Order: sequence, then C-alpha cells, then structure tokens
Amino acid sequence: MKAFLFDLDGCIYYGDTPAAGAKELLELLRHEGKRCFFVTNNSTQTAKEIASKMSRIGIQAEPDEIVTVTDNAGHYLKGKFGGCVKVKVAGSEALQSSVLGVGHELIPIDSPAPADVILVGRDVTFDYDKLQMIVNDVHRGAKVVGANCDSHHVGTGGKIIPETGSLTAAIETMIGLKIEHIGKPSPYLFQSVLNRYGLDPDHCIMVGDNFMTDMAGGVQAGLRTVWINEHNPYLREDMLGIFPDYIVKNMEQLLNIYTK
Repeated sequence: MKAFLFDLDGCIYYGDTPAAGAKELLELLRHEGKRCFFVTNNSTQTAKEIASKMSRIGIQAEPDEIVTVTDNAGHYLKGKFGGCVKVKVAGSEALQSSVLGVGHELIPIDSPAPADVILVGRDVTFDYDKLQMIVNDVHRGAKVVGANCDSHHVGTGGKIIPETGSLTAAIETMIGLKIEHIGKPSPYLFQSVLNRYGLDPDHCIMVGDNFMTDMAGGVQAGLRTVWINEHNPYLREDMLGIFPDYIVKNMEQLLNIYTK
C-alpha cells in the first residue's frame, strides 16, 4: 500500500484522548514512506483546527493531509447546484464560513427569506423550532443537504456524541424524502483525496471504525479496508454485502499485526 486513509473519531482519537497505538503506527508508516491522510465527516472543525488539536494530543498531521466535510461543503454545493446559491446552515460557524468562502449567499437559519439549500451539520443548538423552520422551508422549495449521515461518534471515555445523521433523520421523517449527504460513505471526500494527490485506489487502504460510513465508503471507492470494531463487536461484517479486508479490535492491535 502506498497510502493509508484514516478516520479520526473512534479511530485515531476519542475526543481529546489519542487511541493507543495510533501515534506509533502513523510514525512507522511515514518512516516507511507511506502517505497518511485523514478523511473525516467532522462538520464543526476545519483541517487547520483538527491539525492543531492532533498536535496538542501528540499526533502530528499537516492540514493538507486532513480532508473534512467542513472545508469541502461549500465546494460540494457549488458543484451540485451550479454556481452560487442562497444557503441556510444549521451547524457550526466553520461550516457557515465554508459556504461563504466560495461565494454562496448565507441566510440566517431563522430568517423568513427563502433559501435554495439548507445545509445541516452537527448542530448542538438544534431544537424543535429549528426543525419546524427547516421543514417549512423545504415545503417552500428549499433542498436539504446533510454534512454526514453518522448517527453518532464515540467521544472520550466511550461517551456517545449525537451526530448530523440523527438530525437529518428527523427531517427525513417529516418531509418523507431521503436526504443526500456530503461525507462518507458518499464518494465525494474519498475522490477529493485521490484526485488531489493522484492516488490509485488499488494502492490505498481505508482504516475506520464506522462500518456504514468508513467501510461502505471505502469499498465503494475501490479501496482496501480495515475495520476497527472495538465498539461494534456484534455488527456483522457482511452487512450490505460489504466485507472488510481486515478486522481488528483497535489501533493497537493493528500496530502489533503490522510490526510482526
């Protein structure tokens, strides 16, 4: 393998706690000349912010090695809807900046003005009123795009953190339509890495803990896959007809296997 693509939450770290073996594995791979990238459905932080966080917990990564939904959301909307559009964002300031950064018009989520698109990310202030506003905007013609379909991610100490997919599921229930998402398992982020660095998917491997995003997305992108299943011990590896190439409990076990 020439390049490794890693998920972050639940794989490289848990909240602010680095995963055992992650730092050592990354150092070993880089020493052997392998490229290491980080593909994350994070919609609250930019690559620069994540790189700074990783440095604080002792794991080195350059911002250009990190591919986030946050940084790519504005470009995705431009490619999807053709040019600049009017956008309402239920999500972080960083996600809003991504929309503004490529020339879209940002409309406050609670504005009565109509929007072309409503972008939903991990929104810690999401509530009943916001759900009602979004659904009524959809009935007026707005399209909804989710940052990612993860229902949750694992934080420090195994704490379960609600994610964007939980919010878009509520919207889907009310509008009766399936919402398209930017992040994994959609091919968009994978293709961003492969195209930017001219990588052959046959020579890349995806390592992640979320079967439905990391494994499904990696397989669909033509990558080989390693499933970290510490928090999903009862999930069948043949779900959706997808079979990871390797299954390990955690990053420490992967390091031990790699060094044998």
